[in-house]
Amino acid sequence: MLGFNVIGHVSGNLGLGVLARNVVRLLVERGFAVAVLDVDPGLNRSGHDLRFAGITVADARDLPFNINLFVLPAPTLQTLLPSLADTVLPHERLNAALPMWELPILPHGWDRIFEFFDVLLAGSPFIRAALEFSVSNVFIVPIDLPIYLPDEFVGAERISADTSDSITFTTAFDPYSDPARKNPSGPIEAFRIAALEAPNARLIVKINSAADDCAGRKALSSLQRIAAGCPKVEFLTGTATYEDALAVYANADVVVSLHRAEGLGLVPMEAMAMGKPVIATAWSGNMAFMCHRSACLVNYRLAEVREHSGLYRQMLAGRHARWAEPDLY
Repeated sequence: MLGFNVIGHVSGNLGLGVLARNVVRLLVERGFAVAVLDVDPGLNRSGHDLRFAGITVADARDLPFNINLFVLPAPTLQTLLPSLADTVLPHERLNAALPMWELPILPHGWDRIFEFFDVLLAGSPFIRAALEFSVSNVFIVPIDLPIYLPDEFVGAERISADTSDSITFTTAFDPYSDPARKNPSGPIEAFRIAALEAPNARLIVKINSAADDCAGRKALSSLQRIAAGCPKVEFLTGTATYEDALAVYANADVVVSLHRAEGLGLVPMEAMAMGKPVIATAWSGNMAFMCHRSACLVNYRLAEVREHSGLYRQMLAGRHARWAEPDLY
């Protein structure tokens, strides 16, 4: 029987979890048989969305189908694949991966990880170019990633109880998605300038789980220093469900993403699917679904990845990767 074993953070409260669930839903709705192996992303982010618990197996050895689809990043694949060699990865199975990545070049050694697979699925032209530049002897297939929103958020209008004439801008990020890349300080700095001429505006900065761990508290503290003296910058810091996060976007008048790099850009994609105006850096994966007619695109200059971004400095040592510095003025 033709079916798919989907291996990823399927119950996780993170962007890769949303992506994995969307992939599973798409396959199920197209009539394919699906089994799920739910991989724990750590940091208490597993077990938040159990909609596919009925098709989730307890052990990798119970995955029944001949197509394995991994919806996981390269570092997780590097750790996970050896443990699955004898049970999940026999030669008669087709092994495919849907990797997300946000820079034009891959870190050292990632080519060898990806060259294990028979097929790589590229979720944006930006990711496809990075894979084709570095990976040999693997079919790289461009795909359009699915997006599903609960019915109450499709075409959502402002649902806030606030009946004033204030204009709400919203930006959002997860501290474990690297603050230097997501650049939440950019919207704050830009807002501080614009707020002088727009007294009825406010900026909501949503930081998932900011109060729950060291990385979140550090990111929050840094952004609070940047926002000091600007009372119209507000922070939402609790652990939010996916529906809670969507409600924040639905309550916004404008969603802002002044990122330095995105593999796709799930938050602005979700906001645009709701019909929300979006301001975004005009570079990287989000340009797969944006143009000057559908979003307010921000100019940028390309610069080497900042030295203060330890995550990327470690992964890309000596490779001189570049990303976008959005024009805040």
